[in-house]
Amino acid sequence: MNKTVTANISGFIFNIEEEAYQKLLEYLNSIKRYYETSDGGQEIVDDIESRIAELFQERLHTGKQVITMKDIDEVIEIMGRPEQYDEEFEEEQASSGYSTAGGNYDAGRDNRKIFRDPDHAVAGGVCAGFSHYLGWDPLVLRLILLASFLFAGSGLILYLILWAVIPEAKTTAEKLRMRGEKINVENISRKVNEEFSSAKQSFNKFSDEAETHAREAGASINGFFQKFFNGLGSFFEILGKVLLKGLGAAFLIAGLGIFVGLIAGWLTFDNLVLVHEHISWDMLDDLIFHGGGNLTLLTVAAVMFAISLSGMFILAGVRMMLDIQSSTKPFFIVLFVLFVTSIFLGLTSSFSTMVGNANHTEISEEVDLQSFRGDTLNIALIPDQFFDSDLDHDDAEFLEMMRVEGDEVILGDNVTLYFYPVDSASRYYLEVEKSATGRTNSDAVRYARNIAYQYNLDNDTLNVSGMLRFPYSDEWHVQEVDLKIFIPDGQTVCLSDNIGRVYWNHHREGRCMIMEGRDWKYLDE
Repeated sequence: MNKTVTANISGFIFNIEEEAYQKLLEYLNSIKRYYETSDGGQEIVDDIESRIAELFQERLHTGKQVITMKDIDEVIEIMGRPEQYDEEFEEEQASSGYSTAGGNYDAGRDNRKIFRDPDHAVAGGVCAGFSHYLGWDPLVLRLILLASFLFAGSGLILYLILWAVIPEAKTTAEKLRMRGEKINVENISRKVNEEFSSAKQSFNKFSDEAETHAREAGASINGFFQKFFNGLGSFFEILGKVLLKGLGAAFLIAGLGIFVGLIAGWLTFDNLVLVHEHISWDMLDDLIFHGGGNLTLLTVAAVMFAISLSGMFILAGVRMMLDIQSSTKPFFIVLFVLFVTSIFLGLTSSFSTMVGNANHTEISEEVDLQSFRGDTLNIALIPDQFFDSDLDHDDAEFLEMMRVEGDEVILGDNVTLYFYPVDSASRYYLEVEKSATGRTNSDAVRYARNIAYQYNLDNDTLNVSGMLRFPYSDEWHVQEVDLKIFIPDGQTVCLSDNIGRVYWNHHREGRCMIMEGRDWKYLDE
């Protein structure tokens, strides 16, 4: 039985065998002694400890509870000792006259991960981070993103989601992994020294410029502006955090709203189409989507779209609000693939419907109301057995106003009544305009001619139907009938109480009007 020691390494608690702990302690002390006089030495040591903690966590994920001597040896072999790199560097210099950094990179991309690059960022560092992973020039990715902003319209949303989902490379180990470099003592030391040197140069440059400006403007003015800009920077930093949290809340609310709507739709799916028992799912697929299972495919695409969009919004919102740093890339990739697939399926399933209604045509028939000799024309709705005569023109639902009888389709809401004035020397007459859409103009004309519509003149009453018929084989191609009644100046029209089924102006139902010039005058006023 071996004794164990509890150790805190970079904020993580590990149980380590006592002998293994002593060896690890000697290794860390040797590193601290080696870098104690170096610029940025403490940062190098901290990053090395973070990498060691990460390697220990990987070994404990296999079910182990205690770090052993074997684990310590493997970690030291991976990380290496600073003295070894100095010896190797001197040997390479002596043998070849130059050194190569090729050994600093892992073969392939197994060790490479996507991070946002804050050191080369224009906005959030997304494009810079992807450029390291893909090996592309970041300018190419920024141009592609700019094009999606201008033409697709969804590029901004995608960029914000990526900004929220992809973590920022904050530590030296993360920056090395972002570039695909080995995370060992040599590379950590080199990277920290590079950053320290760059920061030192920037600081020296800024210091020289500040000194020059201070001599020119005076110490008091310089102090004022320094405080002002520091305060302004702090303000914008706080404002940015608040806006990020607010955007995260908006994403979360939108995602949850879509998800709740999806659940509600699923719970009412059985009644979604069959709420009107006269129209089945297959009939709707045949008539609207021209058969072939396009309606089912479109439904599947809609569900996939809602799930993926809801998931991406919720994922992005939670990350923004809670500042979660753990990687969610696998979940985002799955949701994004699902999102793209749903759009492709939706466009595919809707294609036949869009193409089948590409052209629109009207055909007209003028009817002379010669048998009418009076000065008051009554307009009444013909009752039918399918639809309620008291339905309003604008309130009826599409499926509620559709019936299938044998090999005919009956529509109860695609008839509209219009009135037009003519001069007093003219006569009453009716124009029946039938319209439809089709893949070609010839198809649209054929569908319009196949519309059957009923009307009749009985003494002083023009009876009009509120429905039209067409063959089931024609399918639905926006078949409509417009009734245009031309009223001479000085003549009167009286509308029935239920004329709202075909007429848009409900204030004129059950009232009589006289045409005076171009205006109507109500006789009861």
